[in-house]
Amino acid sequence: MKSNEKRKLIIVLTLLFVFTFSAISIGNLNFTAGFMRKNLKLSAVSDKIYISGDSGWSNAKDTGICTGEGTSSIPYVIEDLVIDGNGLGSCIWIENTDVYFKIENCTLYNSGGNWIDGGISLVNVDNGQITNNTARNNWRNGISLRYCENNNISGNIVSIHT
Repeated sequence: MKSNEKRKLIIVLTLLFVFTFSAISIGNLNFTAGFMRKNLKLSAVSDKIYISGDSGWSNAKDTGICTGEGTSSIPYVIEDLVIDGNGLGSCIWIENTDVYFKIENCTLYNSGGNWIDGGISLVNVDNGQITNNTARNNWRNGISLRYCENNNISGNIVSIHT
């Protein structure tokens, strides 16, 4: 009889132990999942972007591609976009401008066709900041600059270019 009582007591204590720590683990998992959900950023899918000259930025702002004013204190901002280059041209092409701008948190892929094409291509462009973007699976370049000055490129992920 005593042996049966000991077995029952051991089983009850074991189950109590398991359920107590399972509840704590599940509670922590739910807390972590809630924290991760709060910090998610949504990105919008976009067509390729082509900006030529300072007036091209005004047009881009009017169509909702960017925000800002193009000044050093309030630069134009292109952000949180996902752009498929469809295997031809650059995902973002900017040329012949010296306004202040930022390209941030964009995902750019599948560009190509020409030696200068890339996820982001800048030609004769000054005063840009290209930050925290991901350029993957582009034909030649992740980020391409030609005849450019005073541009800051940092924190980007550029990989798998053929």
